[in-house]
Amino acid sequence: MTAEISADSMELQDHPFSTFNPSGKAVKRKATVYRKQSVQLYDSYFTCMDEVFTKIHLFGPYQFFCCAVTFFSTITWFANYLLLLNTMVSSSWSCIDPIDNSTISNGEDEKYFCQMIKTCKNLKEVDLQFSSMTSDWKLVCDRRSYVFILLASFLIGRMIGAIVGGHLSDNLGRLRGLFVYLSAGLVVRSLSIACTDWKSFAIFQFVTGAIFGLIQTTCTTLLIETTDGKYRYIPIACSQMSVCYLFIALIAYCTSEWRMYLIFISLLSSPLLYSYLLYQESLRWLISKGKISEAAAVITELCSDRWKGDNCDIYPQQLTTLLVIPTQNKLFTFVDLFRSKSSSIKTLSLILSVISCSFVNSGFILFSNLSIIQNMYLHLLLNGSFRMIFLIIGIMLNAKFSRLGCKHMMLFSLGSIIICFGVVIVIFFVKSDFNSNILYGILLLAMALNGSIYEMTVLHTAAVIYPTVMRGIAIGFVIGFQDLGTIIIGAVIEFSAKIWPIVPCLAIETFLIITFLGAMWYLPETKYCIAKVRMPDLAEDIK
Repeated sequence: MTAEISADSMELQDHPFSTFNPSGKAVKRKATVYRKQSVQLYDSYFTCMDEVFTKIHLFGPYQFFCCAVTFFSTITWFANYLLLLNTMVSSSWSCIDPIDNSTISNGEDEKYFCQMIKTCKNLKEVDLQFSSMTSDWKLVCDRRSYVFILLASFLIGRMIGAIVGGHLSDNLGRLRGLFVYLSAGLVVRSLSIACTDWKSFAIFQFVTGAIFGLIQTTCTTLLIETTDGKYRYIPIACSQMSVCYLFIALIAYCTSEWRMYLIFISLLSSPLLYSYLLYQESLRWLISKGKISEAAAVITELCSDRWKGDNCDIYPQQLTTLLVIPTQNKLFTFVDLFRSKSSSIKTLSLILSVISCSFVNSGFILFSNLSIIQNMYLHLLLNGSFRMIFLIIGIMLNAKFSRLGCKHMMLFSLGSIIICFGVVIVIFFVKSDFNSNILYGILLLAMALNGSIYEMTVLHTAAVIYPTVMRGIAIGFVIGFQDLGTIIIGAVIEFSAKIWPIVPCLAIETFLIITFLGAMWYLPETKYCIAKVRMPDLAEDIK
């Protein structure tokens, strides 16, 4: 019996695929199909976000798609805002005086015209380029202030929506409810055309602003997180209003009436419903929240034939090494933006920067009160064209000169805007009868610089100094405080511009100088080529 076992043992030892080893020495096992698959699946692990972006490309087809969709999305985000700004433009009105049946207008004698407006006949807007709410609801003279209330209603709604959207995107995900929000926004915008008075329209504008403020915050945050390094400026530039101005000018010219305008915008925005379905959840957010299974599914999708074409499967086990710090399931709020002295100073400096940005953008309201906009369509085209040119120049200079930092571009654009408003103040002091074309050109240059390079660098700074777990809240605050600044300076312009137009210019100039000093002293350099720092993901990553 012993001899038989011994013989069998010798046979098993000699067998090439045997695992029997009575001598205690290591014997090579057969590599089964299961073991081969395991080795192939888990032979490499992602140790940092750089390796993840290398796998899916820092700027590949998916990022290009997201930028294109955002480019198109700006039309629906800002359509109501530009419509209401256009309503702020002063226009000429005429009616028939019941005393002598003569035609009177607010351009000849505004005080007398407003006294007779309740009794005069055939009140109508003269030289009408675009039929807005003012002509439908006779918002002239004492009722002129209702126009600003409509704009303020939209901005208050967007401010609330942006701040709430930032909190939702940081705690629930960038894509949570995005399809529902856009669907609701398109429905509410379409229903607003049935309004028969300014009060009901103001309510619709508040709801529309809240919905699209939420969408803008969510999509902007998601877009920023799709790439990193030297490509950071591109997605931020795509979320600006440059192209929006150009398309809105064309749409307004073709429709010529505010109800048709809103219907056309809603129809044009419908394809976004499908485009948003192709968005993938932010990898940065998923990994920072410890959702590695979902993150692996997103990477697999981005490597598929639809995007990269690698057709490789990524498994959660390959992402486990990214979980260096325990999963952060903490509920983040705006209070976390002030979690330390350094963070508080940076946050306050950014708030000053975005309020300054909104003050300059409100130059449109100043234009309307000074009656220096002759053609609304031409103004939109010029504004959009200059913004686009400055954005392209800024991105090219950033790529060409590695030592040209984000802070340098921010301070240069802000300094140029300060000079422009300084010249305007000098013109008001020296000459009461100024050339409106010169004034318009200077303010247009300031607005274009502000809405392109300066706004882009402010958003870039906010994206880099805050981690992924609170980046949405930061972007929401940037958008929200920008709207708050527009309301504040808009109210100042409405009540003072016609009496003494230098007052709003002095207020803007003073605030710009304070912002310049704060940005120079307290905001850090965030350009990747100089700082060599990727966008942080966890709260512990902030120094």
